[in-house]
Amino acid sequence: MSWKRPVTVQEMRDHAAALHARADAIMSRAYNRMASIPSPMVTGSSGYAKNFGKANDRNMTAFLNAGDKAKALREAAAKWLYRADRDDPERIAARAKQAEANAKATATLNDFLKSTVKVGDLVHIGGNSPIKVKRVNKNGITSEGGSLWSWGEIRRFPTTAEEMTAYREWKASQ
Repeated sequence: MSWKRPVTVQEMRDHAAALHARADAIMSRAYNRMASIPSPMVTGSSGYAKNFGKANDRNMTAFLNAGDKAKALREAAAKWLYRADRDDPERIAARAKQAEANAKATATLNDFLKSTVKVGDLVHIGGNSPIKVKRVNKNGITSEGGSLWSWGEIRRFPTTAEEMTAYREWKASQ
C-alpha cells in the first residue's frame, strides 16, 4: 500500500481489519474445499480409489498454501496494528504521562533513599545478598568492595511497617 499523504491511524486500523477479513475468507474457502471431498458413500466403489488420492493431494496442497497466505496476511495486519498503536496520539500521550509518573516516582524514591541510607546500612542491588554501604554521596553509594552504585540501581524499598511509616512521614514533610 502506498499513499501520497501521511496515513491516519484509523486508515491503518481499517487496512489491518481488511487484511484479517481476507485471511479469514481464504481459510473459509480452504475449509469448505476440504469438506467437499467426496467419500466412498457418495461415489460408490467405481473409480473412487484411483481418483480420491489425486483429489485429496490437490485439496491438501491448496489447504496448506491457503494457510501460508492467511498467515502472511495476518502478520501484515499485525504490523499495521503495531504502527497504528505506535502512532496513535492518545497512546503517545498515555505513554508520555506514564513515563512522567514513573520518573516522578523514581525521583521520590531516590530522594527517600538519599535521606535514609547511612554508612553501614545493607542495601539490595539485585544480587543474592545485600551489600554494605561504605560511603554515601549525592549520586549514589560506594560499597565496601569499592563499587559505585547510583540511586536508581539500589533496590531498598520500604518493606517493614516502620520503614513505611518513615516513608510516609518523610513524604508528608516534603
